[in-house]
Amino acid sequence: MFRHRFKLVMGAIIALVVAAPAQAAFPGANGLIVGTIFGGLPLYQGTIVDPDTGAARPLSLEFPGHGYDAHWSPDGTKVVWTASNSHTDVVVTDAQGQTYVHEECPNAGDRPYPSGGSWMPNGHQIVFRCQLPPGWFLADVGESGSASLLPFGETLDRAQLAFSPDGTKVASLVHGNITLIDPDGSDEATLVDMPGPIYEFDWAPDSRRLVFAVDVAPPAECCGSGNLEVFVVEVASRSVTRLTNAPGPDSSPAFSPDGTRIVFVREVEPGITELFLMNATGIGQERLTFTPQDPVVGPFSFGAPDWQPIQQLPNSKADCKHGGWRHYGNHFKNEGKCVAFVSRRRKHN
Repeated sequence: MFRHRFKLVMGAIIALVVAAPAQAAFPGANGLIVGTIFGGLPLYQGTIVDPDTGAARPLSLEFPGHGYDAHWSPDGTKVVWTASNSHTDVVVTDAQGQTYVHEECPNAGDRPYPSGGSWMPNGHQIVFRCQLPPGWFLADVGESGSASLLPFGETLDRAQLAFSPDGTKVASLVHGNITLIDPDGSDEATLVDMPGPIYEFDWAPDSRRLVFAVDVAPPAECCGSGNLEVFVVEVASRSVTRLTNAPGPDSSPAFSPDGTRIVFVREVEPGITELFLMNATGIGQERLTFTPQDPVVGPFSFGAPDWQPIQQLPNSKADCKHGGWRHYGNHFKNEGKCVAFVSRRRKHN
């Protein structure tokens, strides 16, 4: 059954990626950062952070359970979450954590346990992982029964999966290594060899770089992690640059929408982590959040940040020639504005 669907979905994915990278082609201004505070009750608290001031406010998430592993949509208006209650679920909310829909694994029975949702470049589809049936699936947001197995999805060995913002490649985390795959499932290859396992990654908005966390001092025995540090790799050249070198772990890096900065998590005390910012080159590392601690309920730690893109209209007719915007003749000639064609009809992907 899965192999039959594999062939059907392969053609659809190729058409989708070619036809619909539009929103990802315009990384916008830097908006807010969404993340999760771990500890206390509720165990996971979705939180919004102002990257300029560090001011944090909790979100009153409308869906049942606790939300974590949040990712902004390409237009910055929605968030996909992994929700944890008696089991995991994948839900999509608006920017305030309200008006949610949950995504369904196909033919799942009682124990689907979806997780790990991320956005397609078109902004109205997501990919996510199911325990039953096992694998990675593509679904239209809010459309029940739309989930289909990805061409490269027939495995749970992929701990993380994300399409590049331009839709031309898929990055996957397999057994501690990042692999790159063509959208049709072909030409999978390891991106970079590192001395220790890779734990998380994030695409740059230009699709030319990935930032990731590596365990540079893995424990000698069994389980857990030693000291995670943040690195960046150029996709074309495979050139790797180390960005952090702290005594404690640095993890969960994410690019800003304009590609100039990175937000990441740093351990500031044993068992306590906060958000930090740095330039995309690794310089200017500074602490962003100072989470109040409660010795009775805590400790509290910040984790899993993602940066909101805010799309902006071009300021001049010259800007219309870049990034996919199109100028439409006399209608906008004197105003110097641009319009972009957007359709939610399936034929336009």
